[in-house]
Amino acid sequence: MVTGNLIGWMQDIDNNGVISLLDDIVYYRSQGMSSMPGLAIDENDHIYFVYSSVTELYDNCLYNYRHVWFRRSPDNGQTWGDFIDINGGLTGYMNENVFPSLSYNNGYLGLIFQQDCDPGLAVQFPYHPYIENQIKYVNLDDYVFPQTTMHENKSVPEFSVSPNPASGMVRISGEYKNPCSIKIIDLAGKIIFNQSVYQKSKVVWLDLTGIPAGIYILKIASGENRFTEKLVIKN
Repeated sequence: MVTGNLIGWMQDIDNNGVISLLDDIVYYRSQGMSSMPGLAIDENDHIYFVYSSVTELYDNCLYNYRHVWFRRSPDNGQTWGDFIDINGGLTGYMNENVFPSLSYNNGYLGLIFQQDCDPGLAVQFPYHPYIENQIKYVNLDDYVFPQTTMHENKSVPEFSVSPNPASGMVRISGEYKNPCSIKIIDLAGKIIFNQSVYQKSKVVWLDLTGIPAGIYILKIASGENRFTEKLVIKN
């Protein structure tokens, strides 16, 4: 009889005890909601594990996106570390991220995965149009060996967006440094709003009139700092 430990599953992102998803799930050739696993082992028997999983809070209003998740075992699989959402930052959190492949070679741990803006496949129901796909590479050393990596210490401005979901007008509060660039980008990567702000006020009002309802990415460049937020526009 084969036995083992469960090491990968859907995560409760907002820690409320319930995983909340939209009504339907996109499957890949009848695979489950957490699938596409990959393993790599280094010379010290450390095991590195990735998989793609449907992830709550990230969706295109029809289906939840899949993110690539990462875990590490320092003792040949006896115990496992925290779950890390590879796409939880700026590496495609509002995209579909699937088919991860992991490799360890000569001290370097690398990950590649496929990414596009729509869940699912163009050749499998529910169909979506043939669109541009990208293959992404991520150096996972920062996730595994953070003590050996130096980062420049920059202050990141805190911005708040309200209301969100929004219609008509949206209020963005924060510490602006002139000039400040504000962009709204759709899920296909097209910039649909681009404005430079020159002011001393801590509040900017954006007029969303004419922008179709949907999910967008709000990007703010304030001096050397960057801020990215999911923006939902409703009718």
